[in-house]
Amino acid sequence: MKVKLLLLLLLPCSSLFGQQNQTINFLIVKYGDESANQKLASEFLESFADYFKQHFNYFNNKSVHGWIANNRDSAKFVLNKHNPDFVFAPPGFYLEFLYETPEKATPILQIPRFGKSEEQFYLVTSKNGVSTLQGLKNQIVATVFSIDREYLKRVVFPLQFQPESYFLVKTSENLADELFFLIEEASGGIASGEMLAVSALLLDNELKKFFQDDEFVWPELKIIWTSEPLPRDLVITMGSKWTDKLKSQFREVLVNMKNNQPGLDILSIMQSSGFTKINSDLLTKTIEKYFSEK
Repeated sequence: MKVKLLLLLLLPCSSLFGQQNQTINFLIVKYGDESANQKLASEFLESFADYFKQHFNYFNNKSVHGWIANNRDSAKFVLNKHNPDFVFAPPGFYLEFLYETPEKATPILQIPRFGKSEEQFYLVTSKNGVSTLQGLKNQIVATVFSIDREYLKRVVFPLQFQPESYFLVKTSENLADELFFLIEEASGGIASGEMLAVSALLLDNELKKFFQDDEFVWPELKIIWTSEPLPRDLVITMGSKWTDKLKSQFREVLVNMKNNQPGLDILSIMQSSGFTKINSDLLTKTIEKYFSEK
């Protein structure tokens, strides 16, 4: 009897009390967003973690910690070091790092934002600039830092207009500056061997809306190309611990965020109307396109 008691005392607390002290990690990936870092987003991450603890019974008595990354390398670092239990990420991140992982990754919801249930990319030039994709041959296209170049090549652009071969993609820390040069200077492209101002900007829905809201800037621009509709950011559960029942409960918690004030406050920061069902046909089409040979 004394031996059994001694063995019990030597057991870690997690063995005596289930997994009460377990840490639940989650990761939010938002490429190209300067505010998407641990310091600036700490309050948001804490609010999100608190919401999960209060509304999802599985997280009761567990520590919940959020991580956020705005570029590929930092997101990969968190993924490898902290083994997040669930991830909010763009489809390109899911396809590159999670789709073929031995650790089971399952998309369960999508995240509509800015009133759009699908993502699209746009090439925008000055109103007097080139008018077609063909006009961008050997020109420079600027976009946000840490853009997912592989996703652009495999999914976003048509085969005959591949970034880096048909035109150059320049990433920028400040697209507003690039926009100024786009409007104010005529671009000579790179035909003469001299890199001048960019000829176009590559925008997603979020950036397009940002510039559209500027009544002085947007009239000076025109859209010359729009991508096909693409999947929105995904909610992805990680690992076999996520049973069908747990995934269903978690899905319900996220979908119901729009029905209470704390949830609405978080969704407002995310600029989303609420989590919704994945467009399975669109995601399947994107997966097939991503892994097809180009």
